[in-house]
Amino acid sequence: MRLYVSKGDPTQAEAGLAAYKDYLAVEMDPAKKAKAQLDMAQMLLDSGAADKALAEFKAILATQPDSPDANLGAGLALYASGEKEKFQEAANYLQHFVDVAPDTNPMKADAKAILAELKNTEKVTPEKIKPAPRKRP
Repeated sequence: MRLYVSKGDPTQAEAGLAAYKDYLAVEMDPAKKAKAQLDMAQMLLDSGAADKALAEFKAILATQPDSPDANLGAGLALYASGEKEKFQEAANYLQHFVDVAPDTNPMKADAKAILAELKNTEKVTPEKIKPAPRKRP
């Protein structure tokens, strides 16, 4: 479904989301589950469902705040909205991606370019992301 929705028919994002949710409900391997959750969020972003993608990327970041892919996805989803009031949050996520991603990541230069564009045209400077409150045992 990811490829079908991302490359073929973005109008089927809801069907793709449902398929991923069904898969996540039965997958027992934590690594496979985490990858599927990231793939689901990326599929939503690729299909133009930026708000839904953002919700999924934020769900990943709730448990993995330093995930480079989830930070990049959240930043791109916010930036893709085109809404100026979301650009500050987009810059924050993109900067965190730049900070935690390895230099070999092919998206690092693109993220830096978006950050420079936000700074130059929108006067937005990234702020440090506040960590989510930790639950006490």
